[in-house]
Amino acid sequence: MPTADATELLLSRRANIEAQNNDGDTALILAASKGGYEDARIVRLLLDKGTDVGATDKHRHTALSLALKNHRTEVVAVLRKAMASKH
Repeated sequence: MPTADATELLLSRRANIEAQNNDGDTALILAASKGGYEDARIVRLLLDKGTDVGATDKHRHTALSLALKNHRTEVVAVLRKAMASKH
C-alpha cells in the first residue's frame, strides 16, 4: 500500500500524476477506492498538485464514484470539497 510520504517523494520528482495503469486507474482513483489508512492524505496531495478530479477508468468510474461505492467517507468529503471549489 503506498504511503503519503512515498507519494510526496514521487510528486517532488515530478511523477506523472495522470498516468494510468491497464485498467485506466490513475493514482487518484486508486487512492480513493482502496482501503489504506493514509488515502485521504494521498488524495489531498494529488489534488493539491492539480490532478484531474473527474478522470475516469476504463469502466467510466471516477474517484468519487468508487469512494462512494466503497464507503470511504473521509475520501468522499475531500473529493466533494475539491469538486465544489472548481465551481
